[in-house]
Amino acid sequence: MVIGITGGSGVGTTTAGRILAREGWDFVDCDEVYHRLLRTDPALRRSLTDRFGEEILTPEGIVDRRALGRIVFSSPSALADLNRITHARILEEVLVLISGSEKEDLAIEAVELIESGINALCTAVIGILSERELRVYRIMIRDAISKADAQRRIDAQRSDAYYREHCDICIENNGTQEQLKTAVLAAVDEIRRARLSAPEGSGNN
Repeated sequence: MVIGITGGSGVGTTTAGRILAREGWDFVDCDEVYHRLLRTDPALRRSLTDRFGEEILTPEGIVDRRALGRIVFSSPSALADLNRITHARILEEVLVLISGSEKEDLAIEAVELIESGINALCTAVIGILSERELRVYRIMIRDAISKADAQRRIDAQRSDAYYREHCDICIENNGTQEQLKTAVLAAVDEIRRARLSAPEGSGNN
């Protein structure tokens, strides 16, 4: 079974994925995949500098994610261009990781899981939602950025209504990690029961 996990920045999607990893699942963190590609894929780096300029590079020639973030989270067209450049490459890597997995259950976490088409690989998709102020606080602590930058990042992303419409199950993550764990495992159990009761041939994975 392949479960997709998605939601906006600061809602706890990575934490949800790691909960399943601790339960024995394989876990693909698409943000980690993206960061690795920024470091190791010269063609991707060249595509990004062609679009956004050399100012997104550090003196060592590495993509500065904060500099890139300031550009794309201030301009919808720039964010769309970033997604256009990166989605296909990330999807390629995800397919490799899935094909190499030897476990029965695998979770894929990505903010752009639906927009990138990765959701088509999933049995079901879990959306994680959180209150806005809590998201702002988490982003500020995690990324060491200002409140204004954290708010700008949230404003550039999809609304809760989008995830409620496109995900199979949505979880509110406004409490403790233990509460999130309980909710994630309950959602997985619900998906597994629905899959087992579905007519043969109707499931994805």
